[in-house]
Amino acid sequence: LLTDRYVSNVTSSPQYSTFLEHIIPRFLTFLQDGEVQFLQEKPAQQLRKLVLEIIHRIPTNEHLRLHTKNILSVMFRFLETENEENVLICLRIIIELHKQFRPAITQEIHHFLDFVKQIYKELPKVVNRYFENPQVIPENTVPTPEMVGMITTIVVKVNPEREDSETRTHSIIPRGSLSLKVLAELPIIVVLMYQLYKLNIHNVVAEFVPLIMNTIIIQVSAQAR
Repeated sequence: LLTDRYVSNVTSSPQYSTFLEHIIPRFLTFLQDGEVQFLQEKPAQQLRKLVLEIIHRIPTNEHLRLHTKNILSVMFRFLETENEENVLICLRIIIELHKQFRPAITQEIHHFLDFVKQIYKELPKVVNRYFENPQVIPENTVPTPEMVGMITTIVVKVNPEREDSETRTHSIIPRGSLSLKVLAELPIIVVLMYQLYKLNIHNVVAEFVPLIMNTIIIQVSAQAR
């Protein structure tokens, strides 16, 4: 494991700025060129998650400021496409960079707010789909693309093809835009955006009030409970 002293030496090095100039574009290119993964055990998913975690751990000093725009552009786009695990990291990156650098408002922020509003609008349908008509996942089920539409991570077991093999377990990660964990984090970033860009997005944020009120009163039937 890297020690705090080692990390401090690296970030204070005269070559650190040049290092970021090379590594940040390569990280972002790798993430954008790769395919979104929904099986937790896949090496490709573990590597994508690791790269996002590295970006999140980069000290938010003046050396990173130059790369903020490019990083945020990719993170905002990933909110709509990535899996739950990776979206949660993207949200932390977005929050950290906005708190530290307070970048100028962009069209991506307006698009993000519209995206969040759409999630809240669709929530009653999502609740009905998964609580009133739950999908039963039988054992020995091979993961399918449809399972990505679940709202929480599900685990499926697949029996071995040979007697001397072990049962395989697959953890299927939901798409971030359908995830209940992501839904719980979204109000935090909406409030942050309002604090930073109040004059620019006041009317947009006001539209969240009835949507949130409708969310609060959503109930499932007694049978679904």
